[in-house]
Amino acid sequence: MAFSVFLVGASSTQAQPATQAQSATQAQSREHAQAEARATEDRRAVKDTIRSFFDALSAFDFRKVRALAAEDFTAIEDGTVLGLEKFVGAGQKLKKKGANLTYNLSDVEATVEGNVAWLVHKNSGVAETETRRQEIDWTESFVLRKEAGGWKVAMLHSTVKRRQ
Repeated sequence: MAFSVFLVGASSTQAQPATQAQSATQAQSREHAQAEARATEDRRAVKDTIRSFFDALSAFDFRKVRALAAEDFTAIEDGTVLGLEKFVGAGQKLKKKGANLTYNLSDVEATVEGNVAWLVHKNSGVAETETRRQEIDWTESFVLRKEAGGWKVAMLHSTVKRRQ
């Protein structure tokens, strides 16, 4: 008889099926986790796009620069507004001079909202030719747009920090 009371009591404390409210909460939690995972992946992809953009600039790989830029790309370089071809043209002039460019990005912060992202970072680099070496520090911001081929740079704004 003690066993039957114990078993009856045990069966009444077994887990009950989740209520609709619990199911909805669990579904929302899963959706939130999936959205966070997508946002993390998008931020990583945006940062990777910018790093690839600077790698292409350093290598004077203008085909890749064009591939990473949106068709309506605009660069604002220390107050001068350039479309994609003028931006690439400036790079081609440096290449003809035999320049060597290095870029070091730091404090990279990316925000993604749907198919648009913006990124801010510090950039320190060196532009060097046989006769001249120039160390440069910039603060830069980018706007990127997610297109069929991935993230594309739509706008670059670069401000040179003046050395004291």
